Amino acid sequence: MATRQVIPPDSLLWHVHPQAESAALPLSPHEETALLEALLPDSRVFTPAGLRVLTPARLEGRVLSAVRTTSELLVAHLEPGEDRAAVAPDDVPGVQGLRWTSDLDFPRETLLLFRDRCPADVLRPVPRLSARLDDADGVHRLTQLLAPYRVRVAEAERAGLPLVFLNYRTAGGTLEVFLLDEELRRRLGDDAVFRDHRSLRAGDDFAEVLLRNARGVKVMLSVIGARWDASYDERGGRLLDQGGDWVRREIAEALAHGVCVVPVILGVRSRLDPDELPADIRKLAGLQTLQLVERADRQDVARLVDKLFDEVPVLAKAHAERRAVRGESP
Repeated sequence: MATRQVIPPDSLLWHVHPQAESAALPLSPHEETALLEALLPDSRVFTPAGLRVLTPARLEGRVLSAVRTTSELLVAHLEPGEDRAAVAPDDVPGVQGLRWTSDLDFPRETLLLFRDRCPADVLRPVPRLSARLDDADGVHRLTQLLAPYRVRVAEAERAGLPLVFLNYRTAGGTLEVFLLDEELRRRLGDDAVFRDHRSLRAGDDFAEVLLRNARGVKVMLSVIGARWDASYDERGGRLLDQGGDWVRREIAEALAHGVCVVPVILGVRSRLDPDELPADIRKLAGLQTLQLVERADRQDVARLVDKLFDEVPVLAKAHAERRAVRGESP
């Protein structure tokens, strides 16, 4: 038997909906519950390990919106086991919606509001908390929220994003970067590697494209030569200390979004000193490095990439899958 409950004004609720529509029904007091209810019930794909996988089509054009109630709402709370599909609005007169315990996120609750019984302005959007689910930021947020539920976003969700981002300073190491780019593309494919000027297209928003790719890749290779942290502008200011330095911004973006960043030390130089690095990239000094000789040739770079694939399984897996598709022997 349903009981009546009150949802007070200024309650924060979450809703997943197509981008073209405003936030509406159904809703949940919890982000995770709203995501599970909207994305999983009729589109679940299970891996042998028991993971639930979200496919690209399920996220395309979807938005996670936050709203606040502007007035008190009266809802009917359904008892566990009660078939909500069998409850019609006319069965619960005087209420503005239904509330029940989520089957996917027990014991949290979710609710459905009857649109024709609610004032038009009963839900006030909170844009700063909302997010698209089909871009790099949205996928990152979704992955973090649903990781405890053994849900992941399929690799295909990254369509259009490369696997590897090459980060480097043009003052030193440019030839080695070109060779790295060439070798990685040979093994992984042209679209799998992002290198600024080669990957940017006419008309691209330079900043948006660089940052989207820096946070969306699996691996960033940060090539660090002798002048990497000793390059200065015309006034004598160190580039690395400036917020607009793109080498620094790319690394900071990758670190902030959980990308695997691998420092590639070029030639004979000392390791990075964390005290000499800006706070947003200080973590770089503690990461395990790879070493590449200065004036490296193709064989030197091939050996480094061999080692990279040995130590970063996601790249080795991508390489093996590409070889299998092309019919090449292991």
